[in-house]
Amino acid sequence: MGSHPGGLSIRRKLLLLLLFTALVPLAVVGWHGRRTTRRLGRDLSGRTRETLTDLAATRLERLAASYGEIFSGQDDTLDLVIRAQAREFAHQLAKPPLSIRPATPLFSRDFDTATNPPEDAVTVPERYHRVEEDGTTTVIPVSLERASIHLPIGCFREKNEDLISRLAGSADVFRHARPGFSNLLHWQYAAFESGVHVTWPGHGRFPASFDARQRSWYRRAMNVGGPVWSTPMVDASTREIIVTLSAPIPGPTGKFVGVTGIDVRLEDVLDRVRVPESWAEGARAHIVAIRPREDGEGSEFFVIVERDYLDRASTWDRPIDVASIHRPGKRFARMLDEISRGGSGVVEMPWNGAPCLWGFGAINDHGMSFLIIVPTEVVVAEAAAAEREVLAETRRQLLATGAIFLVVMVLVIFATIRAARTVTRPVRALMATADRIASGDLDARTDIRSRDEFERLGETFNSMVPKLRDRLEIRESLDIARRVQQHLLPETPPVIDGLDVAGTSQFCDETGGDYYDWIDLRDQAPDRIGVAVGDVSGHGIGSALFMAGARATLRTRATREERPSRLISEVNRRLAEDSVEGRYMTLLWVVLDTPARSLRWVNAGHLPGLLYDPATDAFEELSGDGLPLGIDAEAAYETSGLPDLGPGRVLFLGTDGVQETRDELGRMFGGEALRELIRKHHARPAATVVERITAALAEHRGTAPRRDDVTLVVVKLA
Repeated sequence: MGSHPGGLSIRRKLLLLLLFTALVPLAVVGWHGRRTTRRLGRDLSGRTRETLTDLAATRLERLAASYGEIFSGQDDTLDLVIRAQAREFAHQLAKPPLSIRPATPLFSRDFDTATNPPEDAVTVPERYHRVEEDGTTTVIPVSLERASIHLPIGCFREKNEDLISRLAGSADVFRHARPGFSNLLHWQYAAFESGVHVTWPGHGRFPASFDARQRSWYRRAMNVGGPVWSTPMVDASTREIIVTLSAPIPGPTGKFVGVTGIDVRLEDVLDRVRVPESWAEGARAHIVAIRPREDGEGSEFFVIVERDYLDRASTWDRPIDVASIHRPGKRFARMLDEISRGGSGVVEMPWNGAPCLWGFGAINDHGMSFLIIVPTEVVVAEAAAAEREVLAETRRQLLATGAIFLVVMVLVIFATIRAARTVTRPVRALMATADRIASGDLDARTDIRSRDEFERLGETFNSMVPKLRDRLEIRESLDIARRVQQHLLPETPPVIDGLDVAGTSQFCDETGGDYYDWIDLRDQAPDRIGVAVGDVSGHGIGSALFMAGARATLRTRATREERPSRLISEVNRRLAEDSVEGRYMTLLWVVLDTPARSLRWVNAGHLPGLLYDPATDAFEELSGDGLPLGIDAEAAYETSGLPDLGPGRVLFLGTDGVQETRDELGRMFGGEALRELIRKHHARPAATVVERITAALAEHRGTAPRRDDVTLVVVKLA
C-alpha cells in the first residue's frame, strides 16, 4: 500500500474540524467531562475499597479453613497415636509374667545424679531444657533409647516389681508413634493407679511432690473414658506451657488401670500458624473448643491455644487461667452452629471494643476449631490506601483535563459540518463492514476512497478478513481435536473388588501428549486390571495423534497377551514402524491381580511409579530400564513384579508434569512433596487423594503458567 500525495491528512482534517467547532458546545462538553470524571473517581474509589475488603475477607476465610484442615489432620493422627499407645499398654499388662522379656529398668532419679548419669543419656538443647527463675537455661539430659520410670511419694518399687518389669522395655511402644512427628511430640508417657509413671524420652527433674494421678490430664481421661485434650498447663520438668492428649488404659478385664498421654508444646503449635505480614501486628490466632456456659445461657469458646498463655506466669502444680470467648447476638450463635457442623467462614463482630473479622475453620466434630481474629482497620488498610490513590489520581486527571480544556478553548474558534462529514463518513463505512463481519459475513469488504489514512485503514481492514477466516477454521479444528482426545481418556474408574481407582489428566495446550487408561483384564483372570500412564514427546496435534495410536494398539492387544513384556514389545514395534519426525512415548504398564494380591509392571523409559506401604511408612519405586516406545522396533522389555501385597497399599502413577510443576520463581514441586501428600492422605479414597494432589499443584504453581501436561492415577488396595 503506497502513500497518497496531494491528499489531506487526518491531522489536518481534525485541525480544521477543531477550528470550526463552536466554542459553546466545547465548553459544555468540558464541564460535563469534569463532572463525570469527578463522579467516576468517587465511585471507583468506593468500589475499590469494597472489592479489596471482600477479597481480604475471602482470604481470611481461606486461611482459617486451611489451618482448620491442617490441625484436623494432626488431631486425627494424634488420636490414632494415643489409641495405639493405650492398646499397646493394655497388651503389655495382659501378657503372662513368663512371656515378658526381662529388662533393666531406668528410673527418673538416675538422671538427677550428676556424677553418674545413665550411659545412654544425651542432650537435645533445642527441645529439652528449662528456663530457671533467674533467667538461666538448664539443659535436661534425656534417653532416646529407654523410657524412665518415676515413683511418686508413697509408691514403692517392691510392691510394683511386676508392673515395673513390664514397663522397663516400653520405649518401643512410644517410639513407633514418633516418626513424622518429631517436631510436634514432646513427652509420651503412661501413669497407673499404683502411682507408677513411665515416660519417653527417659528423663528426670521431676518435683518431689509430682504425682501424675493428680494432673488434670489423668483425671479427665479417667472421667471421659476416651481420648481428650487437656487445657494448657505447665510441664513439671521443663516448665514450658503444654497441652496434653490423654486416653484411659483398660486392664485385662476391661477395667480402668491407668492413663497414657502425649504432651505437645504450645510454642510448637503456634509456630505452625503463619498469617499475612500485613495482618501480623493485630491478628490473634486461637485453637478453641465449644462448651456450655456455666450460667446455662448458650455456649462459649474456651481457648486451648493462644500466644498469651506463653507469657502467663504459673507454677507446674497450679493450672493456667484459661480464657473464654462469648458474644451475645445471632452472629456468634450462627458461628457456633457452623463450627459444630464442621464448617468454616467469616463473621464481623467486635473484639475488645473494635470491629473485627472472625475467621474460623472446624478441626473436628467435638467443637474444636481454629479461630483467627483480625481488626477490620488492619484488614482494610490496603483498601484504604488504594482508595486514597484512586482519589489522588482522579484529582490529577481533573487538573490535566482542565489544562487541556483551557488550551483547546484558545485554539478552537469555528467548526465545519463538511469537515465533520469528511471524518465520519469513512468511520461509518468501517463500522458497517465490521457489523456485517460480526454477524458472520466473512465476504464483507469496505470501499473507502478518501486518499488519506482512512483509505489505508480500509485496505488493511480488507486484508485482515481472510486471515480472520483462517484463524477461525484453525481454532475450530483444535477444538474438535481437544474434544476427541478428551473422549479417549477414561470417563469413570473401573469397579474391581478390592481396588479403589481414580485418575485425571490436565493439558497445558488445547491438545496434549499425556495418556492414562485402565483396561479390564478379567477375561484373563478374575479381578485383574491393567493400568497405563504415558507421556508423548512434545505437545499439540502431532502428540495427540501419536497418543491415540498408542492407546488403540495397547487396548487391542492387552486382553489377548497376558505377558506384560510381550505386550509392550508388540506395542513398541507397531509405534516404531509408524513413528514420524522422531516422536516417541514413555509408558508405565501395570497389571494388578486382586485375588493374588500381586503386581507386575513394565517401565518403558517412564518416571518410576510409587508404591506406599502405610504399615512400614516406606515407598517402593516401580522402575525399569526399557527404552521409550517408538525409538527402536527391536527393543526388549522386562517384566518386574511384587507378590503378596499387604492391605492398605497406595499405588501412584504419574507423568513428569507432576513433580516438575513450577511456581512463579521457577521452583519445582518435587518428589518429596508428592510423597508427603501420599503419606498424609493415604487413608482417604483414591479420588480424594487425586484431588488433594492436583489442588496442591495448583497452589504451588500460583499465577505461573502451566508448562507441561499433568497426569496422575491413584490405586488403593483394600
